[in-house]
Amino acid sequence: MAKTQGGNGHLGELILIMKFSKITSSHQLSIKNLLPELGKFYDGHENAKFFNQLIDKDKKDNNGYFTIKKEIWSVLGDQSEFCGFVCLNYKRGNTVKIGPIMVSPNCRGIGIGKFMIKSTLEKLEKETVRKVYATTSDENTPANKLFKNTGFQLEVELPEQYRAGNKENIWGYFFERPTEIFLNEKSLLSQEDSVDESLQIKEFSSETDTQYLQKIIKIIKEWHDDIDSGFLKQIIDATRRGLDFETKGKLILIAKNSKDLPLGLAIAAPKRGGSVKIYPMSGNVNSIKMMIGELKTIFKKQGYRKLYTFVHASDDKYIQQLINFGFCLRGTILSPYKSGHDLAVLDLFI
Repeated sequence: MAKTQGGNGHLGELILIMKFSKITSSHQLSIKNLLPELGKFYDGHENAKFFNQLIDKDKKDNNGYFTIKKEIWSVLGDQSEFCGFVCLNYKRGNTVKIGPIMVSPNCRGIGIGKFMIKSTLEKLEKETVRKVYATTSDENTPANKLFKNTGFQLEVELPEQYRAGNKENIWGYFFERPTEIFLNEKSLLSQEDSVDESLQIKEFSSETDTQYLQKIIKIIKEWHDDIDSGFLKQIIDATRRGLDFETKGKLILIAKNSKDLPLGLAIAAPKRGGSVKIYPMSGNVNSIKMMIGELKTIFKKQGYRKLYTFVHASDDKYIQQLINFGFCLRGTILSPYKSGHDLAVLDLFI
């Protein structure tokens, strides 16, 4: 609980007693009424669908990939007035993404956003969360100022990630910074140089494909914590939901040789705002090149703007190969999924 001097809207000069508490059903309409404002910063924002993505995920996000669950916390005034909310997205690797965070229009300018961030950090530090991060549009000046003023560091800027013509800012906050930075011991880039002229790109379908996917998951476990037995099932289940980003649907492509054996794999997850996350993407040079070409064709037809992917920051050969294919290296996200393992982020406009 905290006090702040009011001076905005109908609050006048009253003292506002702020409580940080988990939402109840009575707050849901207030949250839903705030969400249309996000449409200023996202292409493809549909209020009702986005609301359904947030609500009732406090035990488990069944459609989650790296997201385990979501909690929504609100700020209430001294008369139990709803003043704003923050969504906490718990991720594999003991990190939490903050967002969205919104303050009611009649409660702005009196420090509620700062109170929510401070309360969130206090809560997550008690839960021994390793890292907190957030993403914002560069056009969302209040949010950018809020994260900067509460100790978050700007790690990466991604052009046209949410909306044409603007940038996505990725902010990071560590309770305790990693004391050691690790080099990758395994790579998603295979060293097989053979060129199979009969190589074909197919959709994920067979038991052989599942076994190959398990092999790729074992590689990324080097720089991911909390990759459990259910992770494989969640990925496969997502392919049955089509390519609707609202339900976190996914597409898995497999590069196969003339013997129908996998040589490469790419998981595509469409995102709100016109971008597609391709992760993981693994294989030899030829299979990766062909999968990128197929992904560009598929998602260009559907109106998407860009592909982006992650690579272990120390995997110089793979990073350079992606640059050779036209990707642009945008920067490094610090220890997103495991302490001491940084990931480079690269994107390609289609």
